[in-house]
Amino acid sequence: MKNNKPKILLTGDDGYFSIGTRLLIYFLKNDYQLFVGGTNTQQSGMGGRLSLKGGAYGEKLVDGVPAIWVEGSPVDAVGAAFKHFGHPFDYVISGINLGANIGGANISSGTFSAVFRALNAGISSKGIAISWDVTPEFWLRNHSQDEDIEKYLSHPGENAYQIIKMTLENDLWGSSLININLPQNKASKVKFTKPIANAEEFYAPLGLDPAKQEFYYPMQIMESVNTVAGTDLHALQNGHISVSPCRSDFMDMELYYKVKDHTPDLESIPLPALDQSEA
Repeated sequence: MKNNKPKILLTGDDGYFSIGTRLLIYFLKNDYQLFVGGTNTQQSGMGGRLSLKGGAYGEKLVDGVPAIWVEGSPVDAVGAAFKHFGHPFDYVISGINLGANIGGANISSGTFSAVFRALNAGISSKGIAISWDVTPEFWLRNHSQDEDIEKYLSHPGENAYQIIKMTLENDLWGSSLININLPQNKASKVKFTKPIANAEEFYAPLGLDPAKQEFYYPMQIMESVNTVAGTDLHALQNGHISVSPCRSDFMDMELYYKVKDHTPDLESIPLPALDQSEA
C-alpha cells in the first residue's frame, strides 16, 4: 500500500541519535514518513564543510526510523541520505540543535548548513533549522541513543512540535528556509525576526593566546545589552520563539533588479582597454 504521507529527512550536527533528532521522531512519526541522515559523532561548528576524501557510513534504526550515519559532516550526511534512500524529500528538518543559531553565525552552524545544502542540492525544496537556546556546557554534548528523552518532551519538545506544525501548515509562509530558535524555557509567543547584525553580541569572539600561539573559542555567551528589537536575539532574550525566514541562495535580488532595470545591457558595454605593454 502506497504511503502518501509527506517525506521528511531529519538531520543535524549533534549526531544521528541525538536528543533533538529523537524528540522530532517522537512528535512527527505519526503524521509523516521519517528518515534520518546524520553524523556519527558530535559535529557542532562544522558549517558547510565537505569531507572531500570521503569516509565511512552505516545504517541504523533510530526509535524505529531508518537512518544512515556518516563519519563526516552534516553536509555529507544529507547528501548520503539522498543517495541511500533514493528519493528527494518534501521537507528537511535539522535539529533540534543544543545551542542557539542566530545571525551571521549560521554560516558556521552544521545545523543550518545541512538544510542550506539540501535545498541547493535538490534534496528538498523546503527546509527548517531549529535550535534550542541552552547554556554553553551543552553545545558540544555527546549523546547516547539509550538516553531517556521523557524529561525533554515538555520543553523543548512540545514547543518544537507546535512551531514546526505551524510552519508546515503555512507552507513556510512562502519561504524555502526557516530558521527557528527556541528560548531556554517554554514559550507562549512566537516572533517573526530578522538575524542580528553582529553575532558577537551573543557568542564570545575568538581569542588568542600569544604565549602558546594558539587561538580558541570561549564557550560562553556574552551579556548583551540594548539588543535591537525585532531580531532573533531580542526574541530569545525576552523568552519568545524566534522565526526567521531566510534565503536559500546567495543572490542579492534587490541589487540584481536595480542594476538590470537601470543599467544598459552589461554585455554591450566594452571594458576599458587593458594596457598589456611590458613594464
